[in-house]
Amino acid sequence: MKQRNQKKAEPLVVVVAFIRTDKPPKWKVVCEPTARASALLVVQEQWKLGHPARIIAAPISNAA
Repeated sequence: MKQRNQKKAEPLVVVVAFIRTDKPPKWKVVCEPTARASALLVVQEQWKLGHPARIIAAPISNAA
């Protein structure tokens, strides 16, 4: 009998980043922070573990 090489399933983690632009002031979903951003908001959701979303505020300089 062949033994299958099965790894433990890793939890699916979805990270969404939002930036707040100054002109016009609004939240926008981004992949990378831009020069127009005044704030960055990162929402991390762990779907398979059933945890509620964690909101992580990060300075723009540390986001890249």
